[in-house]
Amino acid sequence: MTYSKIHIKYYGPGGLIDNGTIWVRFSCEPYLQRHLEYHNPSKEFICDICGKALPTHDTLKKHKTKVHTPKVPEQCTYCGKWYSSRWTVQRHVLNMHVRADEDHTCNICGFISTTREARKKHMEFKHNPEKKHKCTMCEKAFKTPTLLKEHTATHTGIDLYKCAYCDATFKSKSNRSTHYRRHHPVEYNLNMTRRPLPSAINKYENTIELKNM
Repeated sequence: MTYSKIHIKYYGPGGLIDNGTIWVRFSCEPYLQRHLEYHNPSKEFICDICGKALPTHDTLKKHKTKVHTPKVPEQCTYCGKWYSSRWTVQRHVLNMHVRADEDHTCNICGFISTTREARKKHMEFKHNPEKKHKCTMCEKAFKTPTLLKEHTATHTGIDLYKCAYCDATFKSKSNRSTHYRRHHPVEYNLNMTRRPLPSAINKYENTIELKNM
């Protein structure tokens, strides 16, 4: 096994925490080198469509697939839900069907997420102290682009969200959620009802492809 000592955004599972760094294990040298290239890119890969710079060829490929591939609605063949594109339905199948039986417990606080992706977002938001999304109008900084966007709306005065049941508008999702609870409790409680998670599927034709996403 090959090890690499790196700084991380948050403490992910499977690593040995040591003074703000983590030892990450790889099965072979090429995997280690590809991982190191992500953290310390020797060059940038520029998207020829929008000009965004990505650290590796793989991340550039994923960026083009996610952002620039024409969005054609596609339906999940396992539960029937519709998604805006093939990429989003693949992410859904991977999280909700292929990995449905996996344990998604946070190894720091014990919080149980419904999916692997949800656990990743939980750890990034709850356990990463870094606030890298900085407001250009004041000194505040935020952990996620969405929080920054909602904060910026307090400067611009532009409402970002609309109530689905009346004409009320809001600058943050949390304010809209509070509005739902107070003024539309029946609809709110119906939407908050958690459906049982599906069981993991044994085979999926794109499983290998999805795991590389």
